[in-house]
Amino acid sequence: MTPLLTPHTVAAFLAVSIDTLNAIVARGDLPFVEVGAGDKRPRRRFDPADIEAYVGERKCRSGNGRDKTHGPMTSQSGVTDIQEILAQRRSAKQNGRKPALGKTPGRKRANKQVAQQQD
Repeated sequence: MTPLLTPHTVAAFLAVSIDTLNAIVARGDLPFVEVGAGDKRPRRRFDPADIEAYVGERKCRSGNGRDKTHGPMTSQSGVTDIQEILAQRRSAKQNGRKPALGKTPGRKRANKQVAQQQD
């Protein structure tokens, strides 16, 4: 029978802090053995086979990493068509109006412009 490992040994092996190890255990990702008869401060020990299984489950290969655990990224901001804004400035300049050079419209104004154009 292989001797059980202490939390400090496991944390050092995984190169994480004790707090991180405790979080891993709290999530249920790493099983442990409770030893001793104390109710106030249970002592945790870890089976080396469980540590190896934990590491094996988390090995990433190229293109097969953690990025698949995240959901799709979506943005709540509106789309600003820079080419359209530049065209409006050129048109204003050609028609003799003073273009608003150096200033780009704010997000709300640009969204309003886009909404008006779509109507």
